[in-house]
Amino acid sequence: MIERVSNPKSVPGNKIPAEISAEVRLLIEKFPHIGNRIDLLWGTVDLQDYLNTLIVAERSGRKGFPHLVSGAILRIHTEHYKLIKPKLKK
Repeated sequence: MIERVSNPKSVPGNKIPAEISAEVRLLIEKFPHIGNRIDLLWGTVDLQDYLNTLIVAERSGRKGFPHLVSGAILRIHTEHYKLIKPKLKK
């Protein structure tokens, strides 16, 4: 079950906060499947789990993301964690 957390600082018409909308747009442009999944799962614990899998490679032989993309993922991870942190402690 996906549990969503509301965010009053979202971009109008979107649930992604304005502070990281550029990072999400970058991911939608460079890696559409990742960017769209972030948009879909924003505000859920499932997204935090997904972002963790992007940051920590559990499969060998991965070359990683370009520097700009990995920075965007880390920023999104940090901002999203702030949003859902209270949900993680329950």
